[in-house]
Amino acid sequence: MILGVDTGLATCGWALLDERACSFVDLGVVTQKAVKGRTITLDRIQRANALAQVLGSHVRGVSIVVVESLSLGMPGAIAKLSVGLSWGTLLGIVAMLDPKPRLLTIAPQRWQREVLPNAGKSVDYDELARAAAEHLLARHPAAARALRRIPESKRNHAIDAAMIALCGALRPQRCEDVGEPDRQRAGRTAKRSAG
Repeated sequence: MILGVDTGLATCGWALLDERACSFVDLGVVTQKAVKGRTITLDRIQRANALAQVLGSHVRGVSIVVVESLSLGMPGAIAKLSVGLSWGTLLGIVAMLDPKPRLLTIAPQRWQREVLPNAGKSVDYDELARAAAEHLLARHPAAARALRRIPESKRNHAIDAAMIALCGALRPQRCEDVGEPDRQRAGRTAKRSAG
C-alpha cells in the first residue's frame, strides 16, 4: 500500500493506493478549525496530535509514504509553523513504524506536471483538479465514493493526496527519497563488513 499525503494542520489530505492493482482503496481529508480560548501553541499541539491519530490509523501495512515537499516559502510565521508541525507529525509516525516504510517527497510543480504534462508555463489549478477528479471518479470506485463524502470545498486536498500517491507508485524516480542517505550508508557498511 502507498499512502499519499497533502500536508497541512488545518486541512490535510490523504489517500491510500493499492500499488499492485493501482487502485485507490480510500481517501479523505482531516479538517481542524482553531479553537477559541486556546493559546496558539496549545492549539497547534492538539491539532498535530489529532492529525497523528488519523494518519496513524491509515499507515498500517503501508510500504511507501509519499508526501508533497516541505515548503516554507509562504508568508507568515504561523503558516510556516503549521506546515512544519504537519510534516513533523508525519515524520514521527513514519519513524515509529516497524518495518519502516519508504518515505518519498515530491515537489508540487513536479506532480502537477505529471498530471497535466502539456500545461505550459504555469499549471491552471482548476484544470488540474478537474482532470484529477475525473480520473478518480472514472477509474477508482472506492475513491469516488469517498470523494463524494467530502465537502466540495475540501475535496482538492484529497485529490492532491491521491495524485501524489499515484506519482509515487508510477513515477518514483520523479520523487526524492527522504531516507536515501541512510540506505546508501547502510549499503556501504554492509559491503565493508562482507569484504
